[in-house]
Amino acid sequence: MCVATGDFVDFGYDEITMVPMRNPQTGDRTMLPCIERDGQMFVDSHYRRTLDRIKELNAYVDPETLAVRSD
Repeated sequence: MCVATGDFVDFGYDEITMVPMRNPQTGDRTMLPCIERDGQMFVDSHYRRTLDRIKELNAYVDPETLAVRSD
């Protein structure tokens, strides 16, 4: 999911080369893997440090819980 736009994009496993990945529409490295838990999406906790590194671009992920905000 893109932490800047809130968009979800499906990538094939063999397409994942580096995280954060480039958003195919914006070209920015703002895409992080997510997991669904109890009907809500979360950034995988493995990527908490990555989220911290791009925090100035983050508009959709709670940095404490890693929950993805829906509009």
